[in-house]
Amino acid sequence: MTHIDMEKFRMEFLEEATDLLENANESILKAESEGDTELFNAVFRNIHTIKGSAGGFGFDNMSDFAHHLESLLDKLRNGQLTIDGDITDLLLKGVDVLFEMIEYARNKKEYDRDLSGILAMFAAADGATAPAVAEKTEEASPLARADRNVASILKQNNPGFGRAYKIDLNFTDDMLENGYDPVTLLSNLKEISEFYFADTDTSSIDMLSAHEPYKLHLRPKVYIISDAAKEEIADLAFDPELMTITEVSLEDEPEETAETFIPESAHNITDDDEYDHIPDTVDTEGIQNELLAELASGIEDYFESIENFLITIEKTGEGSKDALDNIFRVFHNIKGDCGYVGFKFLEKYAHLVENMLDKVRSGSIVFDKKAAEFILNVISDVKALMKSILINNAPEMPRTYKQLNNLQESMLTMEEKTPAVTGDIKVFLSQVDQFLEIISLAKANNNNHGMLKRAAAGLANAAKYIGFADLNDLAQKFGQKAGSGADFSSELVNIEKYIAALKSPAKKLGELLIESGKVTPKEIEEAKAQQKKIGEILVDQGKLNKQDLEIALKKQVIMKAVSPDDTSNISLASALTKEEQEEKDGASKEKYSQSMKVDQEKIDKFTNTIGELVVAKNAYEYMVQKLIREFDLPTSLLKDFKDNSNLISRIAQDLQRDIMSLRMVPIKQIFNKFPRVVRDIARKQNKQIDLRIIGEDTEIDKKIADILSDPLVHLVRNSCDHGIETPPERSAASKPEEGHLILKAYNEGSFVYIEVIDDGRGIDPKKILAKAINKGLAPEDAVMPDNEIIQFILAPGFSTAETVTDISGRGVGMDVVKSSITSVGGNIDVQSSVGDGTRMIMKIPVTIGMSTSLLVRMAADEHYAFPIENVAETIKVDRKQVKDLHFGNGIYYRGNVLPLVHLSKLLGEKEKELPEEVNIVITVTDNGKTGIIVDELLNRMDIAIKPVPEYFAHLNYIGGVTILGDGKAVLVLNVNKLL
Repeated sequence: MTHIDMEKFRMEFLEEATDLLENANESILKAESEGDTELFNAVFRNIHTIKGSAGGFGFDNMSDFAHHLESLLDKLRNGQLTIDGDITDLLLKGVDVLFEMIEYARNKKEYDRDLSGILAMFAAADGATAPAVAEKTEEASPLARADRNVASILKQNNPGFGRAYKIDLNFTDDMLENGYDPVTLLSNLKEISEFYFADTDTSSIDMLSAHEPYKLHLRPKVYIISDAAKEEIADLAFDPELMTITEVSLEDEPEETAETFIPESAHNITDDDEYDHIPDTVDTEGIQNELLAELASGIEDYFESIENFLITIEKTGEGSKDALDNIFRVFHNIKGDCGYVGFKFLEKYAHLVENMLDKVRSGSIVFDKKAAEFILNVISDVKALMKSILINNAPEMPRTYKQLNNLQESMLTMEEKTPAVTGDIKVFLSQVDQFLEIISLAKANNNNHGMLKRAAAGLANAAKYIGFADLNDLAQKFGQKAGSGADFSSELVNIEKYIAALKSPAKKLGELLIESGKVTPKEIEEAKAQQKKIGEILVDQGKLNKQDLEIALKKQVIMKAVSPDDTSNISLASALTKEEQEEKDGASKEKYSQSMKVDQEKIDKFTNTIGELVVAKNAYEYMVQKLIREFDLPTSLLKDFKDNSNLISRIAQDLQRDIMSLRMVPIKQIFNKFPRVVRDIARKQNKQIDLRIIGEDTEIDKKIADILSDPLVHLVRNSCDHGIETPPERSAASKPEEGHLILKAYNEGSFVYIEVIDDGRGIDPKKILAKAINKGLAPEDAVMPDNEIIQFILAPGFSTAETVTDISGRGVGMDVVKSSITSVGGNIDVQSSVGDGTRMIMKIPVTIGMSTSLLVRMAADEHYAFPIENVAETIKVDRKQVKDLHFGNGIYYRGNVLPLVHLSKLLGEKEKELPEEVNIVITVTDNGKTGIIVDELLNRMDIAIKPVPEYFAHLNYIGGVTILGDGKAVLVLNVNKLL
């Protein structure tokens, strides 16, 4: 059987929960600013999904805390609370706690922060008493304590719910001899326990030669963890005096029960709904269509994880508890995901499956081949449903949905009409099985009288305890004859018939009463004509006494406990029809757009492989050119080589373009965090700031996006803290009290531009220059344009803030911004006007790793590459056109003077003499156009850029390294740094 890696699903849940919380953050802020309380429905769904899934994956503290946050959101969406700044702060703090819990879970750490403060704040906002705080301060009656070793075992195996009990067994040797088997009781105790541990002293066991078979040698102290009450545990024994039950203290015992696995609100989805008429098509209203493809992909992954379990069960008819739990968890997660997407029908559908699986877990339905086949049909129906919706067809109502409704109604009816299978019935059935086993052993041992007598005593006691007087009489007669050595065959046959009848398929109450001879068929028919329960009618008419009715009802319960498929499996079998199979086989085969999550590491590996392909393609082109130059080959053959080279080049370019598109993400993934950042700063500093985001769909390489995240936070915080003034300051400057901050992104060529613009106080060049002179960055008599002076703020440790706040002012932000941007081949420009505001413009390459470059040669065998985005054009001029100007060489170019510099000089080598024909690369940088003189212009080519080797790391003008077709290494120049 395929092993399911639950850790993988756990980590996927944490990633999805992070996305949900980011969406919740955004919706909370919008609700506060726009007053749209409908947004709380979306936030509620997000938190509700986290709550349910967290419980399913064992993150009980996260599930519990999400429940408190969910309760507050429920009051907001129902209008019982009104949103204001304080409530928003509290909601955002709650979301932050969940973020923190997720981070702890990612690092496999136990979350141990004290949450009593925020829970008390929740309770105060909710107008209630904080549950968690109350639990801590509540005076509880003292509990017994297990010894240290046992306590340690209990703590290690604590499932997170239920109570711990110590159970002392009070069995005697006489009880064992009379047929009371303690193993049956121990087995039942184990069955109701989440954890079972028997502390047994084996030192009292005699040697085999002195062994007495009717003596109790082992008297274990049993410790269990169970959610059953003391009374339920006591009911497992014939006589409550057989056990002394003591609740034991668990220091780390949580108060939550297993209910956290299924959120409370989930029970309300379908339980009270009436299904007078099920429509022929599925209602798709309210679904967030943009999330459907991702939902379909997630459901596909969930189903793949359990199909092997189901197929094995379908073949063998057997399944483990773990398999059942995994299947249950999958449908529970699907239900939560559908709630988040707004797919109400599928949420209800998954909940019906959940209910059925819960009945399986409780034993009401046997999970056999039929049940496994039915779940597989459900999976087929859900897949077909998602497929139909994704291709915009009107989805038909799944057949299994209707059958689940019928099954649910049948189960509810059965539960209402049938008494529960209690502990005494379970014990009785165990004694019956034990009796049959002992009889079989006795027969094999020449009708051992002692064994037969003990078996009869045990059955008689069990029958007497449960109230079957007729079976008790039969057992006593059998015991008397077996003990005296008389013929007991007729009594044994009667007992076996009685037991066989109990184990036969369940019968109606009337049939049982007729068979027992208590009433006649005619009396049953007369009773049926009245609108009342048959048993009650017969008792009221004096035709049946109450005791006989109770015995008949108990027999009926036992029959159903022994043969549960009378109710459940019939319903499941009817769910499997030929029509359904035909529908599944004839499912539509149209294709639709799908999405899938791919590990970042796999994308990086793929990118590297494409890079190697580009290098191989360049090598192939080099060899083709070498064949043309050095060998006299037929023209037709050379043409074939060239055609093949062009084909490989085209395929490589397509692959390169495709992998680049895979790496691209919308920049809103970075921008989405800033509404929260701006809001928090504005509230803290009593400012009014309106944030506008423009161009959030602009795409950028994921790696660059990750690098830019922190620099952008610095810029936004600086604008809010240093730039935008308080309302009184803005009023005094004849500005609106509300300041404006704009985040703007747009594409230009192969670059993305990101601008942070505010209408605040601006940057004062005089203050900047004074600070620069003070720090030794400029001479005392420096005279510089304002634009150059302002760039000093990008210097390390440079700050003009008069006070240091927890937001900014320490001078450790702007140089980090600059270094981060230049590290990816970008640059930053700061523009400002005193009193009008500041504009910070970042120019960043759209992607990294692949580039089209201009290849040049220096000296005999040195090659360099200029990124094509920095190249305006290349020209060749006569040496006479190069003039010696006061700042160096230059040429008259397109009506302007173009400064020239030799590449050898820029690289720190001796400047060479100009040849007769001068090769010039005209570059474009932030400082304008500059001509760079090279020895030879080679060709334009696609290259895969590798990281700078460590021994070149100190040379900031080297942006990377690539390999040519002939195997030579080429340095890729960072032109901004070079100049």
